Amino acid sequence: DLGLILDLPVPVALERIHARGAGQNDFEHAETLARCRDRFQWVLGHCPETRRLDADRTPESMLAEALGHIALAAVEQAARRFPDPAERARALAWLLDRR
Repeated sequence: DLGLILDLPVPVALERIHARGAGQNDFEHAETLARCRDRFQWVLGHCPETRRLDADRTPESMLAEALGHIALAAVEQAARRFPDPAERARALAWLLDRR
């Protein structure tokens, strides 16, 4: 129902790879990362249920945005499945009860 793509510019990804100090694997080279990113950009342009998250920021801000997308997708799905507002509210109550 929802796809989230964490998008990171290739130079930033390479900086992070080098910063971790473990070396690069076969996948972690500029050309491969660029091709992969291009494919995910295609997905974003052709799959309306997919959202892009800017991965060049703090994990906390990415998590907050991801949870927002998940909550909105749940509300949209509930609206489609449960036309009655009371039924929809019961279906979405799990969002508020999670800890």
